[in-house]
Amino acid sequence: LVAAADRGAAVGTETRFEYRLRSASGADRLIDWRCITVQDPASGGISLLCSGDDVTERRAAELAVHQLQQLLDQAQAIAHIGNYVVTHPESDSDYWSPEVRRIFGIDPAVERVTTALLTTRVHPEDLADLHRAFVQRAATEGIFESDYRIVLPDRSVRAVHTKYQIERTDDDRVRVLGTVMDVTDSVRSAEEARLAHQRMARVSNLATMGEMAAGFAHEVNQPLAAIANFAQAAGRLLARDDHDPQEVRDALGQIANQALRAGEIIRRMRGLVKNQPSEPEPADLEQLIEDALGLCTSDARLRDIRLRHKVEPPLPKVCVDRIQIQQVLLNLIRNAMDAVRSEPAESRDVLVRVTVAGGDCCIDVCDSGPGVPAELVGQMFDPFVTTKPDGTGLGLAISRSIAKAHRGTLEYRPNEPRGACFRLRLPLENGSSS
Repeated sequence: LVAAADRGAAVGTETRFEYRLRSASGADRLIDWRCITVQDPASGGISLLCSGDDVTERRAAELAVHQLQQLLDQAQAIAHIGNYVVTHPESDSDYWSPEVRRIFGIDPAVERVTTALLTTRVHPEDLADLHRAFVQRAATEGIFESDYRIVLPDRSVRAVHTKYQIERTDDDRVRVLGTVMDVTDSVRSAEEARLAHQRMARVSNLATMGEMAAGFAHEVNQPLAAIANFAQAAGRLLARDDHDPQEVRDALGQIANQALRAGEIIRRMRGLVKNQPSEPEPADLEQLIEDALGLCTSDARLRDIRLRHKVEPPLPKVCVDRIQIQQVLLNLIRNAMDAVRSEPAESRDVLVRVTVAGGDCCIDVCDSGPGVPAELVGQMFDPFVTTKPDGTGLGLAISRSIAKAHRGTLEYRPNEPRGACFRLRLPLENGSSS
């Protein structure tokens, strides 16, 4: 009080301060004092007039709110999630949490954060789509999500995910309450996992090609031997004085046909092992199946396996990565061939059946082998689970992940009367069977 009197020595000066008093019950109370100095006109004496308010509960509530805000800010910093409340048009009540500032690289010295300022951080390639989506959504109320990239002042690019609720205020303004999450690490991890999956799939492809080398050698050797035979026949015809030109042309035509056949075999091999990215595109499913079967035909012939396929024409197109789907088909067909190799020759059957059901195309690969052991049914799609002595246990795991990436499924069921049946289900290009 003495210090307050000194500070308020000038007449008419008001001073304000707080201090604690101990009540009769022994509890401390926080008092907010307001004091002013006055002078008696008659005597010239200086007096100090004071009034005090008990603000104990108010200050305790303010401290609790401050502590909760600190905890919220810490939690947002740990989770890389910020929150905001904005209105359109903007107002002084708009709020952007400290974590939003950090995510967008806003200098803490900037007192006022605006939507326009944050918009300057949005990646130029994403800005138009983000703005278009918000304009469309602002006409309604609801909860929405967006993913986009931002460019920070140091030119680094970050990926963010925002989820927000749009509502109308009493004065018909648009209020947006939302969160912003920095998902850069998640996006980067997903991309690294995708690349690792591609590399693993390629290794699996090459391993499959190694297993099929003998069959390919046999298949390529057939057209090469035919070319040699027809060439010798053409030579003998030309050596005769009375040769028929049409017979020579026929022999040369057969040479051309066999060369095309050999080229087609090599094309299939190159398509399976080429190391380049492939994008989903509308594909002729029947051609994909024929290519996969063509890669297995000679091996099936060497093993005395009846490899058949049944297609319900006309098949609609599917939007797929051709190489990946061919890899799945090839893996399923070879698994079926491996399953029947120990069966009697007359019982070695593998059937590829294609049907269209609703908005999906279903490809069944069925065999007449012993089937999948009951103890493995629940884990056959897990990595490194295999029944083959020399198998890696990756084929079905990779195949199911490829199916999932195509918004499809890969499932197993016992075949009737015996054996195994795997169904690859793929959505049609336009989600209809038309």
